[in-house]
Formats: sequence, C-alpha cells, structure tokens
Amino acid sequence: MSLNNAVLKQNATSIDVTGGTDLTFASLGSPGDKNTIYAVDDPDVRTRRDVICSSNIARVKADAPNGYTQSRRSVFIKVPLTLDNGKVTVNTFKGELSTDVETTDAEKLEIRQLAAQVMIDSDFIEFWDNGALV
Repeated sequence: MSLNNAVLKQNATSIDVTGGTDLTFASLGSPGDKNTIYAVDDPDVRTRRDVICSSNIARVKADAPNGYTQSRRSVFIKVPLTLDNGKVTVNTFKGELSTDVETTDAEKLEIRQLAAQVMIDSDFIEFWDNGALV
C-alpha cells in the first residue's frame, strides 16, 4: 500500500486493540504540566519503558484567531533497546494534539481516531518502517 492512495475511516465507531497482555504503568509524579509514567514490570531504570504526558491549556492571546492559543496535549513514549554490543539506545514516539477552545470533544475524538489509524493502517506501513513518502 502507499500514502498516495491511503484510506482512513472517518467517523469510525471504534478502534480496538485485541489480544496481548496487560502492561501496567505507575506515575513518577506530575510536576507542573507533565506526568511521567513507567512500566512497573521493567526492573532496570536504564531499560524501563516510560510515557511522558504533557498538557498545556489554552491561554488568552489577542492576535490568535479565537483570542486564545490552542490547547496542546502530547505524549512521548520511550522504549529502550539493548543493542548487540551491550549499549542501550532509546527508541521513541511523539504524538501531539493541538485544538482550538471551540473544538468539541467529538471533534477531538475524530482527530485521535484518524491518528490511531495512521499509526496502524497498512497504507502507512512503508512510511513507518522505511520512510516511504509515496
């Protein structure tokens, strides 16, 4: 498949994850606008999987289209990998949702559902695995 003819479902009724085993996370604390959670089953802090969630609320800004900045929510996933030479690298994923204060919860859900499909849909595999842009 390719990006040039990609197909996503709009107004999807669900995007489900099936199978697998539970991976439980606990918080390291949430100072300010962030909360870092970690996989509790990962005993070594050097190879522990972490998820950093960040939330920035909209603020008044006179020259913004609606008089406010956009709200921003981001997630940063860190998955360490021990290489064959014994060194550790950290594979990462970052996702961000920016929305206007007038965006409804249903509209936010639609954006997240499209984003979830982009992450797993077969039309995007070559992009994610090999960087293909066509």
